[in-house]
Amino acid sequence: MLDYQLQDKWENGVGGLQSPINLQPEIVSNDEDLVRLVFQQPLIGKIIENSNNSFRIIGSGSIVINQVIFKFQELHFHLPSEHLIDNHQFKMEWHLVFKNEQGQTLVIARLVKLGEANVVYQQIWDAYQVNSSEIPAIDLTSIIKVDDSCYHYQGSLTTPPLTQNVSWYIDIDPLTVSQSQLQKYHEVFATPNNRKVQPLKNRCVQFGIM
Repeated sequence: MLDYQLQDKWENGVGGLQSPINLQPEIVSNDEDLVRLVFQQPLIGKIIENSNNSFRIIGSGSIVINQVIFKFQELHFHLPSEHLIDNHQFKMEWHLVFKNEQGQTLVIARLVKLGEANVVYQQIWDAYQVNSSEIPAIDLTSIIKVDDSCYHYQGSLTTPPLTQNVSWYIDIDPLTVSQSQLQKYHEVFATPNNRKVQPLKNRCVQFGIM
């Protein structure tokens, strides 16, 4: 299990362009043709594993971004959010991780605020409570919203080995969870598992439609 209190000592021997970052208007360039995303196959969660002070859902499915196929790897959770938008931190951040045939990693991040209960999240949490790795198939496709506005930049994994060349898409329209859902998560995973904001270092951050 990672110790987030010692994250400044995590090994990072692959460069300095790291994630997460603070997404501020003054560093962003607009790009109306930022990304063309379509679903090739539904995203289906099949296995739950404990992972890094939280848990993750491993599954199948694929998306096509700018004519490149990326296969779904996993969904995992951070509390509170890792990315900030104009210095604002959200209650949670969900990462949907994908890889293409060349091994490039792409992450679609969904920020989460308090509001109405989240139906998909409730299905995930109920499956986690059963305490079995194999779960009934859960359709995760609706977590990603085509035509939402998003930020895009090149960064890294936010946990060791902190590998770079990760393509990030952060949807700016937050999902919601209820206070009860958030509280139940926090009761099980009380320790925050967010990496600190990293220096931008002159990287290009784009804003457009996903």
